[in-house]
Amino acid sequence: MIVFDPTLEERLLVEAGAGTGKTWTIAGLYVRLIVEKQYRVNQILVVTFTNAATAELRERLRAKLVAAKHLLESGNADDVFEQKLLNQCADKEKAIKDLTLAIRSFDEAAVYTIHGFCQKLLKETALQSGIGFASELMADDSELIQHIVDDYWRTHTYAASEELLAVLATQKITPESLASDIKSWIGKPWLEVYPENKVSCDDCLNSMQAKKKSAQQLFAKEKENIETLFKDALGVILYKTSYNPVAFPALFAGLEEYLTHSDVLSLPEKANLFTQQKLVSATTGKHQPIEHPFFEIWEAFCTQHAELKIWLKQQHTKIRVEALNYVRDELKKRKSADSVLGYDDLLLLLSDALNAEGGESLATTILKQFPVALIDEFQDTDPIQYNIFNRIYAADNNPLIFVGDPKQAIYSFRGADIHTYLNAKARVGKPLSLEENFRSSKDFIKAVNTLFSAHKNPFRESNVDYQSVKAGRGEEQQKAAPAALGALRIWNDFTSKNPVAKGTLEPRIVDAVANEIATMLNHASDKKYQLAGRDLRGGDIAVLVRKNKQGQRIKEALNRRNIGCVQQMNDNVFTSTEANDLASVLHALTAGARDNDYRAALATVIFGVSGQAISDFQENAEGWENWLEKFYRWKLQWQELGFMVMIRTLLIEEDCYTRILQYPNGERRLTNILHLCELIHQEASRGSLAPESLLLWF
Repeated sequence: MIVFDPTLEERLLVEAGAGTGKTWTIAGLYVRLIVEKQYRVNQILVVTFTNAATAELRERLRAKLVAAKHLLESGNADDVFEQKLLNQCADKEKAIKDLTLAIRSFDEAAVYTIHGFCQKLLKETALQSGIGFASELMADDSELIQHIVDDYWRTHTYAASEELLAVLATQKITPESLASDIKSWIGKPWLEVYPENKVSCDDCLNSMQAKKKSAQQLFAKEKENIETLFKDALGVILYKTSYNPVAFPALFAGLEEYLTHSDVLSLPEKANLFTQQKLVSATTGKHQPIEHPFFEIWEAFCTQHAELKIWLKQQHTKIRVEALNYVRDELKKRKSADSVLGYDDLLLLLSDALNAEGGESLATTILKQFPVALIDEFQDTDPIQYNIFNRIYAADNNPLIFVGDPKQAIYSFRGADIHTYLNAKARVGKPLSLEENFRSSKDFIKAVNTLFSAHKNPFRESNVDYQSVKAGRGEEQQKAAPAALGALRIWNDFTSKNPVAKGTLEPRIVDAVANEIATMLNHASDKKYQLAGRDLRGGDIAVLVRKNKQGQRIKEALNRRNIGCVQQMNDNVFTSTEANDLASVLHALTAGARDNDYRAALATVIFGVSGQAISDFQENAEGWENWLEKFYRWKLQWQELGFMVMIRTLLIEEDCYTRILQYPNGERRLTNILHLCELIHQEASRGSLAPESLLLWF
């Protein structure tokens, strides 16, 4: 059993895929540290990455301690872990005393988010770390960053050159877009700017304009001759795949429009069709390509335009790097002057203090306080966070236990950094792997193992392997997919030897999906398609598409087969009742919210608190305070961890899914709410927006 494999006297990496009992393993290791190593709960540092996860982990750890104490008192083991703990415990009376003390003092347990841990240490070691931690914590520095970017913008664009104005216009650079980029980089000092093959642009815009004028003059003079050349060649000596006779007139009109009116930087669609090189390569058989001086001039123009596009992108990078450096310096000055710190500052300050002169002494002080550490969700650790743990637990014999899933470390949108994970793995050596999945069905696990094991490098990262897992649940516990379907199927048209055009294939896919769903539902009552001991229902089936119009086609195909469905799409969702409800909830979670805002949020379908219950809060101060505490906690979670983490926590804690489904059209209402949440998350990810800014967008 993995929980009992490590000695707990060394650095360790436990790889735990989804459903493999990660939290159960952490709790088991926690019990061992107390029973076998006699650590107290305030000596075992446990770090995870969200407030919600911290609260859940505290509950799980305490429950495991209580269960272990009961086990040693009764001698009755319910599972393999308990039996092994019972067998290996040499002094049961001593272990019971240690567990009793751990349970009684569990309020002192050192279970933190990474930011909470850093904040605690900076306060406690202010003198030793050289950081005067009298600063106020700024939950969101987005507004301050925007102000600094605005200052940069005014300074650098007041007397902008024609070239700089072209860069700003073509690359769509605005103070808001610049601030959005910088917010995602400001707390990542390890980022490097890769050098590019620089393209010179000495007076390039004037040169481009001169070339365009030459092309324009020649085209105006020779338009009829050029048009005649193409009319004679289309469908005869030019490949139709490139020069479609039906579509070409519109392209020719676009060229004329560009030469007559358009800005020099905005090339017409498929501009290369009018270059001599393209005409030569697209000429069929033994025919001679059509020729004209205009094609040569246009080709030279397009070549320089391509170089200009590269130069514009390079200038975009240059502007962003300059702005980033400016904001970094100015942000530090302004925060210092105002005695404020942001959440990223907590990590950077502690990391810098550990790297600086005297850092070893600081690390020793922290190590004495927390001689052992368990780091949950390690795949989400970035280089700064890893440096903190690496400095504190520098020696290989310092117990430092990382628990995570390397397959999730490749998802950068979660803050993960695959290279940080791999560096840690290289130092540890061979990690321990949890090999049983207790969440999925046996057949599905087998199917996924088969799929990913068929490729030598399934994640396109040679140092991240796919570890096959076994089913950890008995057949009676599994809610498998209907046997007639199989756990995982891949549709492929093996009969077609040649590539099939997307436009031809898509209608076939739509019909195939609709037919398959119709077959399953029509035969569900025949007991052929059963799910968890009952007939398969339409609500058990989801169809994922990339675009709204694809979803609409699926819906139409199902309707033709008399199958109702709910489509989640962008159209009009912002005008729905659920959008108003969600806006009320989000307004209650932003700065400056008042009691009336909280009451309005509670009255929505999301919380479902009745008008009478809200009125009764005037006499029920304790009940009202409980709600205020929840709103405050969700508000902090949004500020610290982002919108999606917060809204998922809220929906789960308040059992919103079950309650909303009980309303008339509950499925549609819930679909709208979840879709709106996804759209808000997408906007937040693109712009790194503060809650107030995100609410304005919404």
